[in-house]
Amino acid sequence: MVISQPITLQKGQTRRVSDQLVLASSESHMAEVDNIVECMDPSNNEQAAVATDSGTNHQGSGSGPVTMHASLLFTAPETGTYNCEIHANTSDDNNTGYHMTALADAFPAGTWLAIDNFTTDAPQWWQNPTCDSKGSSDTNCVFLGRPRNPYSFHPVTTTLYQADSLWTAGPDALAADLTAHMQITSCPVGTSSCPWAQWGGPNYLNPVSVLPTDYGEATFTTHLDFIQLDQFGTWCRVLSTPETKYTISNSVHHFLVDYTPPLVSISQTCGGSRRFMLRAIVTWISGNTVKIDSGSNLHYRSATNANVIVRSTRATTTVPKVIGTDEGDVAGHLAAFGLTVGTITRVMNPMRPGTVIAENSPAGTIEPLGSPVNLTISLGAVTVPALRSLSLADATRTLTATGLVASISYLAACIEPGHVISQGPDPGVLVAPGSTIRITVDNGTPRTCGSTK
Repeated sequence: MVISQPITLQKGQTRRVSDQLVLASSESHMAEVDNIVECMDPSNNEQAAVATDSGTNHQGSGSGPVTMHASLLFTAPETGTYNCEIHANTSDDNNTGYHMTALADAFPAGTWLAIDNFTTDAPQWWQNPTCDSKGSSDTNCVFLGRPRNPYSFHPVTTTLYQADSLWTAGPDALAADLTAHMQITSCPVGTSSCPWAQWGGPNYLNPVSVLPTDYGEATFTTHLDFIQLDQFGTWCRVLSTPETKYTISNSVHHFLVDYTPPLVSISQTCGGSRRFMLRAIVTWISGNTVKIDSGSNLHYRSATNANVIVRSTRATTTVPKVIGTDEGDVAGHLAAFGLTVGTITRVMNPMRPGTVIAENSPAGTIEPLGSPVNLTISLGAVTVPALRSLSLADATRTLTATGLVASISYLAACIEPGHVISQGPDPGVLVAPGSTIRITVDNGTPRTCGSTK
């Protein structure tokens, strides 16, 4: 046990428990190390809830410290005080002649344990299905890449979490804090972490008699998308981490990725929806096959997981109905409800010019005070009159009376000299007031059209 922090909670209360474990090793070569975050019941010194466990191989004393992160949403099973702790574990087969040291430098560089006293808004937890440490669970283990067994086929890309539950932010939520981790394991020849059929190297049918030279590393890319959906379930806003390339050497073998998106701003203009979808995209590039891992202990939560909590809130109000309101009055109407005018979009519409014809979020939606309401405002609309066969003078008078503008071109068509022979847009089309209507006038003359006598 590296750090222990007591916390008193009511039954059903939830807190995020997260850590940073910075370890230096006295061993010159690789040794496995695990970072475990769990909350214990001090009355019986037993685990009070499922913990999270992630691990890697320390690159040895010459490489400097290794930094590891984990997080857990802990919900108190009963009212009481619990000890939330960092537990660290190291092993190197039968070698016990070394030690690792947790570095206690000042925050944020050293080892720390944090317990978030976040708002009462519901958090959300996502985790990849558990996959045993040997990778033998065909149902839950996700392999990516090109294995040496020619009869095994895997995709090069997988998407984590997207099919899992959506998270809905509370109506008072302004911002949320998302954290996500992935443990990914390479499958070099001889590893016990993957079945032999998943080992890297050239394709061979007999892995026992012929062990090829293995690739030596695996390369992959990954990024995270946190997507706010609109009322129809389509994407409204997307927060993405950068697409990052990583290389896993055979000696490191177990590799930890921490996705670190900035604070998530919750939009008030996604059609009244506050639903979010999470997805992590992992793409194998080259080298050994890789496995999306769960960690060394299946009694713990998967090392590949994510969670989100609401970080800030504000008192709420109800969006009023402003559709049909004149543009000059809408700001004051919204201000009376503690809201502001957001983005204004002007569109052609039969409603009187300057009239609000749509609002986002919709009327009746509960939003935080100060939220913007996006407005769609009518430009008005005019029906294009029929101008064909009218004289030029009559056509221009008709357009002027309708609030439209003529753009005139001439063609010696010898059909109806002096009259309109074509127009665009066509009659009956709705256009904005002041729009330009193209007309073509037949300017044929007896000389150009030829004499009829």
